[in-house]
Amino acid sequence: MQGTKKMGISTRGLASDQQAIDFRKKHLNHEMEKKQKNVDEGTKVMFRKAYEKLCQGGDLSKDNLRKLFSNLEDQAFEDVYCLFDWDNDGSVDVQEFVLTMSLLATPATSLGAEQDLIFAIFDVDGSGTIDREEFGKMMRATLRCKMTHLDFCMKTEDRKETFRRHLEGEYSTETLDFYNCVQEYRDLYDSLFDDEIGEATNDLNDLATTIYKDFIVEGSKKEVNIPGKLRKEIEAIMSKVDTSEGEAGREGEGEEKVSELIPADIFNKAQQEIYQLMNRDTFERFKNNDTLMDNMLAQLFDEVDVDHNGSITVAEYKVWANKNPELTNFLKDLHETTFVGVTKAAGLEKRKQRRISEARLTRGSYGSIRGLKFEGVERTGKKSVTVSGIEGGTTQLREGMIVVDLFQLAQQGIG
Repeated sequence: MQGTKKMGISTRGLASDQQAIDFRKKHLNHEMEKKQKNVDEGTKVMFRKAYEKLCQGGDLSKDNLRKLFSNLEDQAFEDVYCLFDWDNDGSVDVQEFVLTMSLLATPATSLGAEQDLIFAIFDVDGSGTIDREEFGKMMRATLRCKMTHLDFCMKTEDRKETFRRHLEGEYSTETLDFYNCVQEYRDLYDSLFDDEIGEATNDLNDLATTIYKDFIVEGSKKEVNIPGKLRKEIEAIMSKVDTSEGEAGREGEGEEKVSELIPADIFNKAQQEIYQLMNRDTFERFKNNDTLMDNMLAQLFDEVDVDHNGSITVAEYKVWANKNPELTNFLKDLHETTFVGVTKAAGLEKRKQRRISEARLTRGSYGSIRGLKFEGVERTGKKSVTVSGIEGGTTQLREGMIVVDLFQLAQQGIG
């Protein structure tokens, strides 16, 4: 078959030694076998067309291959680039290209397969373990991925403290303090049984009042930046209850004043506003704070390296990854951007855009689908699809969910 000859795309000097190749083949063998069976022939044809066009009648250059991964940082691209030379001869033929595109441009067949692929990408020397440098590359790629949010930094006290140090540098620690105080208030509420809440009214109200006076009242030292309308809503609720402090505030002429119970969700909207503010602005700046990022990466490495021997095994990584599902965000983002890039390279971009538009017309930009589930998509007509669903009811869609679903429809050639 023409186009199968080796093209001069050198991977020498990029950890493409035989040890690395052997490790990847063994580590990813099960997933490769599944992809060879499950990736449909139409998608493989698209990969071959992309290969031919990227070669431009000559060799497949590294610069041309780089175009498929325009959203990746240079270091992350170098790590992904090493996957292409499966037989370690310093070049990439069409079979190797199709195999690697099947791994990178289509979703993994399982969570374990996702974890295996991520490990293989960043274990650049093929040692079967990840050292601190390789782990740093993995986590920087993960944390800087558009799908990774502030939640990742809020899971442990050590991570929170590192993020707080960044906030101290921006003189905005009140945002994290408010978020944490509201979480403590709600956790206390949730820890009580119904018959205990009445007895705890004063304690709950004291805590809510402290939060209100410290963070919500205009002019307070720790006032947080929330919309004026939301502030007034909270003020209106607080005005209906006794906000006096301490036992002295509860007692008058020998009888105790018991306040109306302040609602458990009084600060929920404000907390969400502050979270979005930190996630959108502060967290983005934090990811570019090299000093604090290095500190967090060191903490994370110690979390994973449970035997403290200075390297992370596949088993250690998977145990930790199961507790931190955000780690697959890098790969999910890579699947999507690679698929879009290879579609464009194959000259099928307009065709895929048409398919996406048809799916959008069938389903609507907003609205709902009965029993939505992003699996089991079947073609039922030229411009319609059926989606196997969660049992019962109607599921509302958000715009972001539609984008993800339409991407999956396009991958399966629906339209």
